[in-house]
Amino acid sequence: MIFFSKTNYSTDYFIPLGLTFSTSLPQLSEKISFLLTTQFSKHYYYGFIETKYYSGTDNNYIHVHLLKPGLIGSFKYTFPKGKIRPSVALGGGHSFVFNSKSKRIQEAIWGTSIKTTEIKDIPIPPGLTIFTGSLGVDFKLFNNNPFFFNANYSLELGRLNKTETSIQEVGFKLGTYF
Repeated sequence: MIFFSKTNYSTDYFIPLGLTFSTSLPQLSEKISFLLTTQFSKHYYYGFIETKYYSGTDNNYIHVHLLKPGLIGSFKYTFPKGKIRPSVALGGGHSFVFNSKSKRIQEAIWGTSIKTTEIKDIPIPPGLTIFTGSLGVDFKLFNNNPFFFNANYSLELGRLNKTETSIQEVGFKLGTYF
């Protein structure tokens, strides 16, 4: 199973669907709010690793498909004045892995013979712990309707049996408050 950790996976581009609920915390500070975000995303990762032996080569092609709904709580600090208000947020949560489909296609090359085997043994944990942070701005455009733009980073960690899963995501969010 060592080839999972030594494999570089392709970058996955996805558009998550989600909804964020925000409430201010005036008892702490008018600049601090609590955000509760639900998010749903679909991912595909592809990896390849080649292992050379004295008398042959193993090529492993790894395919991972994930559906991940998640719930994230975070605290957001927003600078109080101006039409453009910078913000920073830190938080954590949990994503649930549903309908994961994964496989490894192993191609063993020994001399002039090639043997191809499909293996469905990739351990994907049923849930991942999320650590997240964002930098952003809140701003007003038309009729004082508030908008936001955030740059986000999240690290998702999980473990199943003795195999650890780590997913890093960088993203941008643009939206409005109602």
